[in-house]
Amino acid sequence: MSPIIPFDRSRGGARPAAPAGGGRLEKLFLFRLGARDLATEAVKIVEVMIAPKLATVAGAPAFVLGVANVRGNIIPVVDAHARLGEPRPDDGATQRMVVVKLAGDYVGFLVDGVDLRLTEGLIEAPPARKGSRGKGKLTVVEPTPAPRKAHIGEQTYPLFEPETLLTVDELETLKRVRATF
Repeated sequence: MSPIIPFDRSRGGARPAAPAGGGRLEKLFLFRLGARDLATEAVKIVEVMIAPKLATVAGAPAFVLGVANVRGNIIPVVDAHARLGEPRPDDGATQRMVVVKLAGDYVGFLVDGVDLRLTEGLIEAPPARKGSRGKGKLTVVEPTPAPRKAHIGEQTYPLFEPETLLTVDELETLKRVRATF
């Protein structure tokens, strides 16, 4: 896979102020999915490309749009729109495929547009989980914490965390889909 777009320090102006609760400064990649602008950590992105033609996979689950052959790598493509509750666009002219590596394998997510520059921003620290300890085990009261956010200048974006979109079973399904090609 080829590296992604170079980091542009001139974008975003001054360093953003730390959000309440702390956070860490990261290089962020911005993209559009449906009506929302999202940010993700640039280190999670392997490659961004024009959405390739997808081969359909007979018997694949609904969350798999198909597979793409990118320079000999078979990449299952996941429907991020459905995963995040966003409508799919009618016109795919600006669609891009964002490739990430999950559990050691490449996975593609189709997005509706990308900002071709990386920018610096702060990612909120994960929220503290409330729970109680009993017999050496932590019992979690809030199993699904609120999504984290990225702060770039005065703007706040929901943080796209691809590793949270698929279960272990779904990752195994993607391995089986890849193996059929």
